[in-house]
Amino acid sequence: MRVAFICGSLAPGRDGVGDYCRRLGSEMRKLGHDILLISLNDRWCQGEGKDAEESMPLLRCASATPLKQRVEVVGQALQRFRPDWVSLQFVCFGYHPKGLPWRWNAVFADLGRLASHRHLMLHELWIGPPPLRRWLLGLGQKWLIRDLGRRFRPDLVTTSMNSYQYRLSRIGITARVLPLFGNIPLAPRNDDYIAALLRAAGSRRVQAPRTAFLNGVFFGTVHPDFDALALIAWLSELRNRAGKPILLSLVGRTGAASKRLAEQVVSSAPDAIEAIPLGEQSEEIISQALQYADFGINTCSPELLGKSGTHAAMREHGLPVVLADGALDAVFLQTDAPPVRQFSTNGSVMAMMNHVRPQLPGAGVTHTAAEVIRLFETRNLGNHVAA
Repeated sequence: MRVAFICGSLAPGRDGVGDYCRRLGSEMRKLGHDILLISLNDRWCQGEGKDAEESMPLLRCASATPLKQRVEVVGQALQRFRPDWVSLQFVCFGYHPKGLPWRWNAVFADLGRLASHRHLMLHELWIGPPPLRRWLLGLGQKWLIRDLGRRFRPDLVTTSMNSYQYRLSRIGITARVLPLFGNIPLAPRNDDYIAALLRAAGSRRVQAPRTAFLNGVFFGTVHPDFDALALIAWLSELRNRAGKPILLSLVGRTGAASKRLAEQVVSSAPDAIEAIPLGEQSEEIISQALQYADFGINTCSPELLGKSGTHAAMREHGLPVVLADGALDAVFLQTDAPPVRQFSTNGSVMAMMNHVRPQLPGAGVTHTAAEVIRLFETRNLGNHVAA
């Protein structure tokens, strides 16, 4: 089967949807399928061309190039490739800085006609209120997504969460749920290297045996409005109940919020908790840091867990995940699949301490690739968008 994935950007490590396409395409290629990756609005490349380091055909079109020229180049590439499926991996903000890509639906429809079948993956939907400005933006995005469904005429529509599936059904789009896989592949474990990395970054905890402390890992964005005080209080309670100090590893482009979090830890609980920013790292080192940890910490809202590649990566690495959502002013503990349960410090701390670290059944890119192939091979999928 020949499949062309289309997304906004394919810059490694800079665009979640692009990373998703790279990993999914690579896995499908291992299973014997021909893959072409295309980015239509890439802010991190100049001109058009293939990535010489990629093992599969890849075409990146710079956002600075006139749209008409980009469409011509991609159209010619699709005609040469002759795909059985064009898979449009869509998110509104991938094609417009304010999330209103008005001129793109006609482009997608034209490119979709160059394949025998069309797949639409909706990674995100329209935003919601408050305030009024977001509500109006959400109305525009909802109209655009419905219009995209009508013009693109997909043979298959998928999305990442049951709540998205329901919202799409309300505007006449029938979607299947395709669970998101983690954005970090599993690498060989290397605790010694991670310990050395933490020591070089200034950690005092790792001078002691590994069993003498607990390691929690932040990976990804620490949201600017995140209130760390509730999390610090919970971690202090965990330290008291477990009888071990806490080391927080802050991995990735966590931004200025991670620095503020480290400062709050120092001022609030310097003896109980140590926070060490490790900065941006390779996928291999992030995987090793996740394996080194006892639990993960995520600031994602519980209702959006299904679209969090960071959360999926932690779960695929066997970590229980503490959800510290400032908007809800609460801390959650997830050791199983959703729904997430709010915890009290009486007992739930020990539940996490005794947590066995299995990989979730069916988790990972291998499962997702197999499911996509199964759906693509089911030719008679029917109409997925109401007229």
